[in-house]
Amino acid sequence: MALRHLITLSSFFLPTMQITLYKSALCPRCYLAKKYLIEAIANNTNATVEEIEILTSAKKMWSDGIRMIPSIKIDGDLLSSVYLDREAVVEFINKHSTRQ
Repeated sequence: MALRHLITLSSFFLPTMQITLYKSALCPRCYLAKKYLIEAIANNTNATVEEIEILTSAKKMWSDGIRMIPSIKIDGDLLSSVYLDREAVVEFINKHSTRQ
């Protein structure tokens, strides 16, 4: 029981990496980008992902400076391309994981 509380308290004090994924439910490239993102953060308990559906949040997407999907945003840095491959997503996540 004490160990569980220790883990919970330690995770409370660790910085959280906030990841925003801009996607469309109709976009097969977005599906792959989300899959690669989930795989890349599978072992990172301090990462949280917010998904922005651009079909229902076009104004937010535009105001956030997103002009292409899929896009991944962390701490103001943007990874965006017609096709986000697994290596690009993993490299982007790792770059920001080392900053924490």
